[in-house]
Amino acid sequence: MGVLGVAFGQKRPQMQYSKWGFQNAGVPSRIGMFVLYFPAFALGSWYFVNGESSYSKIVSATFAIHFGKRVFESLFVHKYSGAMTVGTMLSICSGYTLATQMICSAASVVPSQLGIDHIAKWANLGYVLFGIGILGNFYHHILLRNLRSDSKDKQYKQPEGGLFSLVVCPHYFLELVQFAGMAIISGQPMHWGWVLSTMGYFWERSNATLQWYREKIPNF
Repeated sequence: MGVLGVAFGQKRPQMQYSKWGFQNAGVPSRIGMFVLYFPAFALGSWYFVNGESSYSKIVSATFAIHFGKRVFESLFVHKYSGAMTVGTMLSICSGYTLATQMICSAASVVPSQLGIDHIAKWANLGYVLFGIGILGNFYHHILLRNLRSDSKDKQYKQPEGGLFSLVVCPHYFLELVQFAGMAIISGQPMHWGWVLSTMGYFWERSNATLQWYREKIPNF
């Protein structure tokens, strides 16, 4: 659906969290965001611990690291002022968990030598993109966090610093860089399908964010 949204310029209602969440109803955002990411983190960690090949362990480690970072940010970095719907929480959670299950389980049955050969050819490029993406994404999340003095501050401000002067949502862009690195490391076609679907979702979300900023922030 995300890819179709890009191809046809489709405008769909936004997932109801962050700017499009609720102020006084639904699941508190900190709890909701934790639930979004924790099952995928736990699943990636399980595949890492139980993986029999170095290829399987490396692929599952990228998922455990990514979603572990998101769990950490949900609990200790982001500042929230609203809530999300149960439907949004379960929809996103199931999507992340399913993607982790499919890709990590596929990696677990790849013949050991085939996985080692792929890692030897492509892993270094994947590691570089993964590192740039995850560190850059975290840095821009810190910039967004610093826009608010505390959780009671519900006024959105124009983000500044980093790549915010160039693009509306650099944290999305850098997360896609990270996902591309993960897909290069795994080498699985369905992993690239997940990247393309996420790109479509981020494209829609970024465009909606741009329109939201123009409406809410003077002189944006």
